[in-house]
Amino acid sequence: MANEVENLIHDLDQKVISRLSQRKYNDFFQELENIYSYYISLLDGLSIKNAHGNMIKLGEIPAHLEHIKKVCDDIKRMIESYQNGNLIQLGKIYNRLFRSTANRPPLSSHFPKITIEQDSLWYRGRGYKGKNMEMKDLFHVPFEERGKIGVNRFSVIGYPCLYLASSINCCIKENHCSNPICISAFKPTSEFTVYDFTFFPHVPSAKDIWSHLYTYPIKIACSIPVQEGDRGNSFIPEYIIPEYVLHGTIKQTKASKPLGIAYTSTNVFSTSVTKEIAIEHINLAIPTVQIRDKGFCKNLSKLFPLTKPITLHLSDCINEDILKAQRDELNGMVFGPLKET
Repeated sequence: MANEVENLIHDLDQKVISRLSQRKYNDFFQELENIYSYYISLLDGLSIKNAHGNMIKLGEIPAHLEHIKKVCDDIKRMIESYQNGNLIQLGKIYNRLFRSTANRPPLSSHFPKITIEQDSLWYRGRGYKGKNMEMKDLFHVPFEERGKIGVNRFSVIGYPCLYLASSINCCIKENHCSNPICISAFKPTSEFTVYDFTFFPHVPSAKDIWSHLYTYPIKIACSIPVQEGDRGNSFIPEYIIPEYVLHGTIKQTKASKPLGIAYTSTNVFSTSVTKEIAIEHINLAIPTVQIRDKGFCKNLSKLFPLTKPITLHLSDCINEDILKAQRDELNGMVFGPLKET
């Protein structure tokens, strides 16, 4: 049954990613409405098993469908409020997502979660800046340089986060940089939990399908690719909802329990993207926990020993054998704690 439910979600993911990769409108709000309409149409024809094992169409369960439509409407109202400068109205909607009341849990209680395993391998890359990079250059932006943190997906201006990728290929695509790139490998010393906004996720059981379907509108709003000509703009509407999701994550992050967000890189979206490609291109956004005047978050530096960076030439990375050799070199290096000077 679990595999059947997972296949259902993965089929949905395949169709939505295909639509996301074929942008119809330049205007972000129109594009979001377009994708939401498509998502609702997919759900209306979706058949799932009920508690008695009988197949039933989601469209025949109006309470569930109306709840999902309400989430879509709330997200659209958040964006309208933001663009109209009505931050009070935006805050009210945001509170429905992340704050519980006496008789209602927040929508964030439905956010799917996954565990990032101890000793799993992750990577971070930065474009070569004309000098030999050190380990500290591949960690999060130091607190004394937080003024350099601008707009990005799952980013809050001025708030340092550690961003990691599931593969070297993902690092390369996320950096949008020319030759060469410096990369370090990271290996967490203990497991920790992240919200799962990835496509093609693992769905452990049938009951988890509703967590994915309820929060799917948020995943869509966080996954619309930025148009190429808009990169580098001071304001990018595609980042509004990811920013507020990260806000909520930061508020829930505690010193003893780092919490982050896992999401699929939009740089690999296509009409033919596969589960294997998506898994190779997962990003983590992990907010800093212990804020300091300068330096780095001690909680994250303790959680993530890393290797010294190596420099890769992108022309070499086209060759899969060379890329594998470079990956093996990184993974075989000594993982050590970040040392501050």
